[in-house]
Amino acid sequence: STCPATSGSFDFRRFNVSFWQNFEQLLGSLQRMHIIADLILFHPYDQGHWGFDCMGGTDAASYDIDNDKFYIQYLTARLSAFSNVWWAMANEWNFVTCKSRGVDGSSLQSPAPVWDLLFEALVAADPYHRQTSIHNGNLLYNHSRPWISHVSLQGLEDRTPQLRIRYGKPLIWDEVCYEGDIPNAWGALSAQEEVDRFWWGTSLGVFVGHSETILRPGLEDDKQPLWWAKGGLLIGASPMRITWMRSVWSHWPVWAPVDLASLTPTQETWGQGGGPVANVLSDAHAFYFVRFLRIGTWPVPLPVSDRRWLVCHIDYWDMTTNNATLPAGTTNATFVVSTLPFQVIIANL
Repeated sequence: STCPATSGSFDFRRFNVSFWQNFEQLLGSLQRMHIIADLILFHPYDQGHWGFDCMGGTDAASYDIDNDKFYIQYLTARLSAFSNVWWAMANEWNFVTCKSRGVDGSSLQSPAPVWDLLFEALVAADPYHRQTSIHNGNLLYNHSRPWISHVSLQGLEDRTPQLRIRYGKPLIWDEVCYEGDIPNAWGALSAQEEVDRFWWGTSLGVFVGHSETILRPGLEDDKQPLWWAKGGLLIGASPMRITWMRSVWSHWPVWAPVDLASLTPTQETWGQGGGPVANVLSDAHAFYFVRFLRIGTWPVPLPVSDRRWLVCHIDYWDMTTNNATLPAGTTNATFVVSTLPFQVIIANL
């Protein structure tokens, strides 16, 4: 079905108070469940239906941000007090063409003067300085700007180490495609692929976002309750395995809970040519998560310790580990990697 076009019929200086009251109730429900609400303020998919993407006109050269700033001031006044709120200034920001004045697509990172002004308005209106990001399309915003707290990344996963160095800020893989079976490639990952992205991201010190686009049989497209857009019940095979993954880090019985933020991500060659052998997330003394990137026989160096080492080979699909121990004084653990993915945790006992 087609949404009726109501663009131009809204008063951008008056707000539907009942809508915002209901929205606040939803945020409160999420807060009680300890769930972060990463609120997208603008997106490029309005397509003339409501006009909220381009409240200052459709011509980029003469675009007026006054209505956008008024909207930002209102929503921050109502919502910034919620401790579980983060701000995502836009989804796929550079596809909002009315705000594209000064955008330059000749390189991966582009100037974005209109978005800079909107960020300045957001920072000025938010007394709590909530976490703030902007989601990329085919261009990156300059995440070194002081108002950006973290890099919200779509695609470009292989560039994660370089982007961390470039911006010096935490990274979130906000969108890694979805477990599903819709025709679009971005919504047709197998459950195995979806779960693997979580372990891959973790090996790089990144938090990863999940979603699902699984079709229910016998329903028209408009009636499909895709979790990606409508929430509800997750029916895929990846959520339980992501939950298991979290349990490995938070309360695995053979080691103390691991604070991911305290670990350091590196890519290691261990003296080998041909590029990195593995992604490693470690504290360099007592805990190592190693995700191998290449097939071969690889010795992983360990610091001298008077404690034994536990080695856990992780099968994240079967949700099992194959455990072994190494004696105190061991200075390397050698692994024969014949297939990928292959990942282990090495921890002091």
